[in-house]
Amino acid sequence: MSFHQLCYSKIKEASSVKGNDILLDAQKTYPGEDLYDVQLPCAALFSLDYITERYDAIVCDEGQDFREEYWAPLELLLADENKTPFYIFYDDNQNLYSRVSTFPVSEDETFPLLKNCRNTVQVHEISYRHYKGDPIDHSNINGEDIEYIITQNSKKQAVKIHSKIQKLILDEQIEPNQITVLIVDALHQKEYFDTLKTSLLPKGYQYTDIEQRNKSTIVVTTVNKFKGLESDVVFLWGLDSIILKEQREQLYVGLSRAKSILIIVGNEQTCLYLQN
Repeated sequence: MSFHQLCYSKIKEASSVKGNDILLDAQKTYPGEDLYDVQLPCAALFSLDYITERYDAIVCDEGQDFREEYWAPLELLLADENKTPFYIFYDDNQNLYSRVSTFPVSEDETFPLLKNCRNTVQVHEISYRHYKGDPIDHSNINGEDIEYIITQNSKKQAVKIHSKIQKLILDEQIEPNQITVLIVDALHQKEYFDTLKTSLLPKGYQYTDIEQRNKSTIVVTTVNKFKGLESDVVFLWGLDSIILKEQREQLYVGLSRAKSILIIVGNEQTCLYLQN
């Protein structure tokens, strides 16, 4: 579950034991503070006074998204603070929310993972142009060259994306749930989504946001929402309306979500920038 789902589950359990709403107690203690950043983590911490269950191992993924306040309740949920395994996986290059400052581990407890096991060589090479850190080895899996759909506005781009998706489904026999359209410009995501969702797909398939995805849908969502996930085929869209050189993390995350086939959609200037 997510960190906040964990908080809610512990708060609910402890509130039933105590007989009153522990989240309300935290909100009174920290009035005006953010629910997710402060009040929920603190309520989860309060809850541990009333429940005895602890975990024999905790694994945190996407650790770069965790705030300082999140670590205390997690550490206190360990069965043994000295022996219980507590793993944190993180990638500073995916720090889209700029949340984390420190981790509850010392420098000598870190172990860098220096091989990219997700992407083909071609996807790796374009993704890691926007990566900062220790050199990362590619997977040695050779794949398709990066494809570019070059045209001047979002409506024309949507038509070409739709046409390409139809070919992937009908000619290449790729399942819809293996295809994802990622929008980099989150501020205008609705405009991009609306230009695409009215197009009819074969076999009754549909375009949908990530929350409604199933085996018969093609997800259209933002890079931020898709962070930590992957897809066999990725269309990277919504690039023309952002300042590319200022969006290194967004580009790295968006490009690297593609396992096998990456199709970049934009105007000539955008595509030229990413090709180089």
